[in-house]
Amino acid sequence: LAEDPELTPVERFSSCVAGGGQGNLLLMFDTSGSLADTDPDAGRVTAATATMTRLAAKLADVPDSTVDVAVSGFSTGFATSLGWTALSTQSAPTINAAIEAYADRDRDVDTDYWSAMDGARRAFSERIATQENPCNLLMWFSDGEFNLNVRDNDSKLQRWGGLKPWAPDNKLANRAQVTQALEAGRSDLCRPGGLADQLRSLDVATIGLGLAVDLEPSAFDLMRGITTGSASCGQITQPTPGEFIMASDVDDLIFAFITALDPVTEPTTT
Repeated sequence: LAEDPELTPVERFSSCVAGGGQGNLLLMFDTSGSLADTDPDAGRVTAATATMTRLAAKLADVPDSTVDVAVSGFSTGFATSLGWTALSTQSAPTINAAIEAYADRDRDVDTDYWSAMDGARRAFSERIATQENPCNLLMWFSDGEFNLNVRDNDSKLQRWGGLKPWAPDNKLANRAQVTQALEAGRSDLCRPGGLADQLRSLDVATIGLGLAVDLEPSAFDLMRGITTGSASCGQITQPTPGEFIMASDVDDLIFAFITALDPVTEPTTT
């Protein structure tokens, strides 16, 4: 990415792409069950598809600029639903169809930030291994704080993803064990050299989009820290690794998605 400290993370990504770099944009969606209540009309999907359509049209006007998009989700773990696909006006419907599939993905347990960040780290690491000038951007959406559910029997433990990699001896069998696992996960995310730093060391700019309907903004402190380097989360904090955007309702979220990759052009209101 461009290293001008005066540029925002998105501007660094855009400058890198405009300069002939290979753009890599990973969209990552929370699929936890709370979304059925916080975003019942799938505004996150409407927002993301509008953003991709808009970005594809802009790329068509910028010769030699390429951005590949991948789509993934996270809850108990991380899963890619669409591999890296070159974004264009022709491919935008295919990419948007992959995004639209998340309209009904709101029934999972957990909001596992550790698995989300580890999945993003692996996706970018594999992606840039053979690229000379990668330009990397992660956009991730969540409506809740880092949370795990109690597995009060072995069947739930296996059905909900088994043991957590950062706490391999913790069976999450009661609330006390869940609290211990969450504390260990936060530590591994934000320690010097932890997952947040590992993602930043790959030169990945990050946009975090938080939908706060029933939660206080403070519930997103960890997500904000992972994204921006605030609250002593990580050691690599310059240039600013990312931007966190809080939305109080779905209309705000749609606006945030559309403007995040195009902060100059005013959105058309419909």
